Amino acid sequence: RIAVITKELAKTGITIDSTDKSMSLERTGELKPAKFDSRGDHRLFMAFCIASMYIGDCTITSPESVAVSYPNFIKDMQAIGGKISLS
Repeated sequence: RIAVITKELAKTGITIDSTDKSMSLERTGELKPAKFDSRGDHRLFMAFCIASMYIGDCTITSPESVAVSYPNFIKDMQAIGGKISLS
């Protein structure tokens, strides 16, 4: 998962150093919206949603994946002000 997160978050302009067990993120400038590929992984989808709320205007694949562990995730995020829409 660290390799996927590193690859996907790099799309936003974040500088990332990672190993097999850790990662260090550094914002080096203006963050860019991105299309994140969660690869059907519910944990990645949720993590990218949180990052997207900070970055804005991002797209994330496989929203249906959250049904595995947190079926109400999207509703709950919307309830606290998250701008998540399904298309």
